[in-house]
Amino acid sequence: MINFNLNNFMFLIYGVFFPALRILSLFYTAPLLNSTLIDRKIKLVIAFSISWLFSFFLPKIDIVIFSMDGFLIILEQIFIGMSLGFTMQLIFSSIIMCGELISLQMGLSFSSLFDIHSRSNMSPVSRFLYVFFVLLFFQWNGHIWMFSVLFDTFLTFPIKKLSFDINILLSIVNFYKYIFFDSLMLLYPILIIQLMFSLSMGILNRISPQVSIFSIGFTVILLVGMVSLFLFIPIFPSFCFFSFNRLQSFVLVLFNINR
Repeated sequence: MINFNLNNFMFLIYGVFFPALRILSLFYTAPLLNSTLIDRKIKLVIAFSISWLFSFFLPKIDIVIFSMDGFLIILEQIFIGMSLGFTMQLIFSSIIMCGELISLQMGLSFSSLFDIHSRSNMSPVSRFLYVFFVLLFFQWNGHIWMFSVLFDTFLTFPIKKLSFDINILLSIVNFYKYIFFDSLMLLYPILIIQLMFSLSMGILNRISPQVSIFSIGFTVILLVGMVSLFLFIPIFPSFCFFSFNRLQSFVLVLFNINR
């Protein structure tokens, strides 16, 4: 005869509900997972399925949801998931920023494509670099690493008591400083080439005023930009790998994960 115990059943619900909040927060902030192409119902099913699998390896949760401790724990799970997802999102945002600046220098800022993922306009160069980086991300098993780090956060910050440091937000902002600096260092060769070309076109206009800079400048700048982008592509994977390693090291230190 099967004995139904309400307390054990509620503990089972708690063991799935609290981790699912952290996973859902990651889904709505992490790159690729926050795509609008993925239906919300599918995200819910995947999140609770992963939470159910994690519950077999996590300690038993005896926190009541309808209590002050339960409310604070819910906020903590959402905060941890969003912090992890937002940290990963910074790398992808830096790649998009690189593409936008390159498009601006090439004169393609007026040409934009609608990005269904972010529901905003994105330049062709940004779209190309974004897809390139996504392919590299999967090649380096970044998706597997993402879920591995997610599971490690449950060991570092277990769902028992409030143990999350609010100063992590300041660390994320400080991390973005380095990502922004790396992106500018990657852009410097293209920016210098475009600047030198614009300077030479200005000198040519002063030497020979009869030459219409406005008629030939856009075409030549676009050609120079295409050549610069062609020379830029071979070093792009190494830059992405460096940024991905920086992300891995930062996340391990940020969430106190020992590996």
